[in-house]
Amino acid sequence: MGTSEGEMEASGAMGTSRGDESIRGDGYIEGEMKASGAMGTSRGDESIRGRWVHRGEMEASGGDGYIEGRWKHQGRWVHGGGMEASGAMGTSRGDGSIRGDGYIEGEMEASGAMGKHVRESTGSLELVIREVRKEDTGRWTCSGATANTEVSKAVTLIVMEDLRLSPTPPLKYSVRPYHSVVLQCDVRGSPSPIVGWSWAGRPIVSGGNYLQESSGLRVLNVTSAQGGVYTCQAHVPETGRFRSWDIQLEVLAPPTVTIEISNLRAGSFSALICTGSGTPTPRLSWFKDQTPIVQEDDRIKLEWLEEAGKSSMSIIFIPLEGEDEGNYTCVAQSEEGRAQKSFLLQPLRPPAAPGNVRVVRVSPDSVTLAISPPEEDNRPPVLEYHVAYISMQNFEQTRRSVEAKHDEDVLVELVDLTSQTTYRVRIYAKNIVDFGSFKELYISTS
Repeated sequence: MGTSEGEMEASGAMGTSRGDESIRGDGYIEGEMKASGAMGTSRGDESIRGRWVHRGEMEASGGDGYIEGRWKHQGRWVHGGGMEASGAMGTSRGDGSIRGDGYIEGEMEASGAMGKHVRESTGSLELVIREVRKEDTGRWTCSGATANTEVSKAVTLIVMEDLRLSPTPPLKYSVRPYHSVVLQCDVRGSPSPIVGWSWAGRPIVSGGNYLQESSGLRVLNVTSAQGGVYTCQAHVPETGRFRSWDIQLEVLAPPTVTIEISNLRAGSFSALICTGSGTPTPRLSWFKDQTPIVQEDDRIKLEWLEEAGKSSMSIIFIPLEGEDEGNYTCVAQSEEGRAQKSFLLQPLRPPAAPGNVRVVRVSPDSVTLAISPPEEDNRPPVLEYHVAYISMQNFEQTRRSVEAKHDEDVLVELVDLTSQTTYRVRIYAKNIVDFGSFKELYISTS
């Protein structure tokens, strides 16, 4: 390779020298470097070489006393790749060549690929990383040497990233009983987080029906008791950062249905209440004698109530009347099935008047009556009879009661009467609802 006064070329390992202007360059990389001026002057033992290396993005050399600097990251040398250096020594380009019009003492700066910035001065080399990226994480080592000594210094760079889920998982899962499911929670971040799970406030440990995996929590042979809210928790010990995500596990179940009656007394407020349970929550509908109940009026209202896993639909009677009697059916339906239950509504009414009242015996001071039960009409049975009688002479009134007998006549004796006196007698039947209408007769003592 040829040289002329004031100009020289160096290529390869830069072992070329001319006179006392020897240039030393260990480990120079691909490409060619041209230098002009007094650059490369050797000063005996005062020659200093230093290297900072990081993944092969950048190389810079220069400065008084011949400083050669490199960055090194995890054993890989910095080199080439769209780097430009400016300062006392001119400009360095991406092909590795460095051009300058005369090396002088002072500082040289180089900025290159991936936002790296090198500031170099006599005996020192500083690396500034702009727009830090995740790939900059790792161990950085600076090494330097004189003729007799080599030194190095290592630092560790941790690039922090916020905790996030990747990809974003569903926050609700549905599974049939005795199947398995994976609740996804793949947490990403830097430094890497520690991920754990809890259910109903209790930590979950791998084993039995639970298996913690890198992508989430596997729940095996799911039962209805394992449904609910699961919490995925991520913690970074180095920074104290903590985040959590709630995930709903829904265990599917076919619908069931029940019917309640709040009050069956005719003439009063009453309600038929249908409750459907299941997962998902079932839809409810009412039928009367197989006809859908869809309309309301001033006396009959429909009310709905829904909560997690349960819904109710009520028929409100204001008031309940005899015409409301019939067969009512509630149907619960969901994607998991259908269920129904029926109820024969017979409004509870007070009893009718006693069927027959006969005078069995009359004396001057007493009368014995035989009372027959009311005719059968699907009303609640008679529990007792009340007899009220009043003297038509002095209007003195007396009452007495007697227990009823199922389907049998009952004898009742009216005592302490006045002879040759007429009495008005009224007999009432009573059931669990109330007193019914009465039967009236007039009786005279002998």
